[in-house]
Amino acid sequence: VIRSLGPLELVLNTPSHHRVHHGRNRYCIDKNYAGTLIIWDKLFGTFEAENEQVIYGLTHPIDTFEPFKVQFHHLLYIWNTFWATPGFFHKVSVLFKGPGWGPGKPRLGLSEEIPEVTGQEVPLSSAASLQLKMYTVLQFAVMLSFYEETFANTETHGSYSGNSSLPGVPNSVQIWSPKASFSILVICIR
Repeated sequence: VIRSLGPLELVLNTPSHHRVHHGRNRYCIDKNYAGTLIIWDKLFGTFEAENEQVIYGLTHPIDTFEPFKVQFHHLLYIWNTFWATPGFFHKVSVLFKGPGWGPGKPRLGLSEEIPEVTGQEVPLSSAASLQLKMYTVLQFAVMLSFYEETFANTETHGSYSGNSSLPGVPNSVQIWSPKASFSILVICIR
């Protein structure tokens, strides 16, 4: 792992700065937005150096790898918070302020309400059964042969019918679990 890039750390968004951006430690929240030049974060007060070991992830982890839930769980949180918040202007604030905001709190919420990380957090297990591994390899082989056959004799590598089924592959594989009762439906639609 790259620890430091010396004087480049003053100007560029280095691996150290990027680690802070993805951390769930309190000191990492809402820091180091820069894409290339870290000087912008230094100018706007959003810069934070890597002070301690960075623990990656969400401040409030979710217990699934299902792509739809991972991508859209925050919308459900906003929806529920919107309807639970009293008053029209407070409801509008739910939409435009940070996820930790509430009536009487600063725009981004209170840093004390962010769970403290100890470094002992156990990540969600990604262990897959033998059947799921075999199913994944089969899906990949079928899709690979499908695309090879479909695009072997075409000048342009793209078609609406061929590309429309591609997003269904990882989704149908990742939601194929006891918790996902609708996975068979996704597979059939794909």
